[in-house]
Amino acid sequence: MNESELWMLGDLPIGVWVARAPEGRIVYSNRAFEEILGMPADPRSVIEDIPTTYRVHDPSGNPYPVERLPFSRALATGTRVTVDDMVIHRPDGRRVPMRAFGEPVKNSAGVVTHVIVAFIDISDEIRARAERAELETRLQVVVNHAPVVAWSADREGIITLSEGAGLRPLGVSSGELVGQSVFTLYRDHPTIAAYIRRALAGDTFWYTVQVGEAVYESWITPVRNAAGELDGIRAVSNDVSEIRKLQARTIQADRIMALGTLAASVAHEINNPLTYVLAYLEELERREAEQPR
Repeated sequence: MNESELWMLGDLPIGVWVARAPEGRIVYSNRAFEEILGMPADPRSVIEDIPTTYRVHDPSGNPYPVERLPFSRALATGTRVTVDDMVIHRPDGRRVPMRAFGEPVKNSAGVVTHVIVAFIDISDEIRARAERAELETRLQVVVNHAPVVAWSADREGIITLSEGAGLRPLGVSSGELVGQSVFTLYRDHPTIAAYIRRALAGDTFWYTVQVGEAVYESWITPVRNAAGELDGIRAVSNDVSEIRKLQARTIQADRIMALGTLAASVAHEINNPLTYVLAYLEELERREAEQPR
């Protein structure tokens, strides 16, 4: 390889490092290489020195094994390789996770003379993965413990997702209903079928249904593909059975309290004139007792 073949790599936004085979002594690096690693390339370093020279570690913080470096693997296999578990410990203290690609360069005889290693900083990707994992964990906590059901079906009404603790009152567990038709499952509940057909027609709405002893409040919406065609439905159902029972008990208690208040009011209204009547009767009784016999 010569400089005319390498100059065009200088302004690439990805790091590029080219080394001679088999010793791994550098012949070229671009500006992005220095920016990502936080240090210039060392022309004295050979492949055995790479983990120490450039502070290359595995995700556990151990020096990266020389035999697993993209240069070593591309040289050993003679093919393009990808490495996803390298972490650079920069001199400024930053940790930079990297994805690296090793590309062997062969001469006319098929012998590997150089290896090109291109790499990118995947910090944002790692962060996004962690945030997604955290979000999924939180959602699983909600779905597995709260009385809700997350479910979806295709345009034919075949269930494609059925997850959540809210399925327990129906006697089923997460995933058990996948592959079944909602129209078959709820053939004895025509209102449910009607709601699903309405959603498959393009409406988004809330509805409430009772299945056995359980009462569900559901939000349902159509799902469309990239072309805008209706592809199915997605819904979240909340088991509000206990809330409804509590509401019923509260209403009953309110009625009893109202009846008690009414009774107390009536008693008060009766007691007032009754007091006068009793007092008058006592007076009459006293006067009668005073009359001479």
